[in-house]
Amino acid sequence: MQIREFNPDADSEGLRHCVEALQDYERKLIPAMPAGAEICAPYVAEMFFQCEKYDGKILVAIENELVIGYATIYRKMTSDDIEDGDQEYAYIGDLLVLEKYRGHGYGRQLMQRAESIARATGASVLRIGVLTDN
Repeated sequence: MQIREFNPDADSEGLRHCVEALQDYERKLIPAMPAGAEICAPYVAEMFFQCEKYDGKILVAIENELVIGYATIYRKMTSDDIEDGDQEYAYIGDLLVLEKYRGHGYGRQLMQRAESIARATGASVLRIGVLTDN
């Protein structure tokens, strides 16, 4: 298993599959959410936009040349919350390991790589977005 930065030439189809799987999983928790196939293309486009805006990276977990998971790490975000002031932080927006591959530490490895990237950028705060029912 390998964790590396997203390669558009090799990983695009696998990333789309993972994005759809994440959305469909979250839809089970919140049925009003749209299906993964419906939002995949605009969601992936928004991920790339956010990466550009916030100095982000998309990490992929690879097993037998297949993308089996991914994480997004945005390295330079600033909160709109008044109590945060102008503090910059890093943010993990998405984290998914396909169901078939769960329980083998791939999610932990994606998190560790994202944390390493945040630290290398000088972030002293790392946040992660989660659904309360997850």
